[in-house]
Amino acid sequence: QATQSAAVPKAAARATSTSPSAAAPGFQVAAAPGWVRPQEVDPALPVPAGAVQVLLLDRQTRVDPAGSQRYRRNVRRISEAAGLQRGGQIEIEFDPAYQTLTLHHLDLWRDGKRINRLDRRQVKLLHREPQLERQIIDGRMTASIVLEDLRVGDRLDWAYTLSGDNPVFEGRFVDQEWMSSSLGPVGLARLRLLAPSERKLHHRTRQADTEVSERVDGRWRETVFQRRGAAQFNFDPLLPMAETFRDQISISEFASWAEVAAWADQLFARAAKGTEALDPVARDIEQRASSPEDRLRRALDFVQQDIRYFGTEIGINSHQPASVDTVLRQRFGDCKDKTALLVNLLARLGIPAQPVLVSTHLREAVADQLPSPLAFNHAIARVQGPVPGQVLWLDATRASQRGAPEGRQ
Repeated sequence: QATQSAAVPKAAARATSTSPSAAAPGFQVAAAPGWVRPQEVDPALPVPAGAVQVLLLDRQTRVDPAGSQRYRRNVRRISEAAGLQRGGQIEIEFDPAYQTLTLHHLDLWRDGKRINRLDRRQVKLLHREPQLERQIIDGRMTASIVLEDLRVGDRLDWAYTLSGDNPVFEGRFVDQEWMSSSLGPVGLARLRLLAPSERKLHHRTRQADTEVSERVDGRWRETVFQRRGAAQFNFDPLLPMAETFRDQISISEFASWAEVAAWADQLFARAAKGTEALDPVARDIEQRASSPEDRLRRALDFVQQDIRYFGTEIGINSHQPASVDTVLRQRFGDCKDKTALLVNLLARLGIPAQPVLVSTHLREAVADQLPSPLAFNHAIARVQGPVPGQVLWLDATRASQRGAPEGRQ
């Protein structure tokens, strides 16, 4: 393998009973891409005990201007009866707004024999919307496969590729990859990142036992991350969230937080175009307000209480705020939509304000993360208060807040 080109290694093709042209709505079946470098399971590699043992987590990503490709292969062994339920279900989540799913193989190994279990009829495409209870829809799909006739001792080997990038990042690559699994302990977790050598992709890992190597072959740079014998990931709500993300590798083409802020500024600027519908709202507040503080309070009341919270975060709208006119017309929006509305309404009232990205998970620890839009999950407004030099940090989504603005921070 060391002598092969990083860009075009020996193809990880595998003969299946389904031709590459055979497709079903939402996915297709084909051989693995030619740039994928096969990673074999090492039988001598010790794997911690578990009901399900993940022998191999192989992730390979090729960054390309035409659209990135993310190849994923998982090899798991059902070691105990307790692992049959979770280990026998495969779920692949993707966003059909900009991603396409290609299945490569699904094999069951039993008594040294390979059984092809890739059957298009067994692949169910589900539109689950798991965040609907939180008033958020994201349009993501889940390709679900429930394996039949699964037994203790069986080994599952399956692979797929997701192609496409969210256009909201404007061609810059960002990603977060786990080097552990919540399903069970991992023998080898591997991430291979392939990108044109002239592109500056930054990465950060926080686990000391993760090996990182890099080489340049022609116009391609190959970076490989490997971690062996990782314990099963278990979420602990008592730990600081920054500790929870220690098993993640972050990758970002953003060089600084200033670059992330400039990217976000453009998104909010687009949402501010054509905001004439705000004029009557601003005039009504001005006519009724008795002071600058009262103008701020009434504007905050309007956005927090009259505009209900509901997020339509499909495709590019994962980060792009809806236009202010759209939010006014539909009378709902998520954090970024409501923040854009508040900032633009305050501007009409002569109150300086700007949107701010924050992380409710990482809080102040976000400063230690790799500069990336993926570090944030919320938006609020930084507002110049009525008192000279006063700065208020206001959350437009908190519908139950009342009273003076300085008490709503």
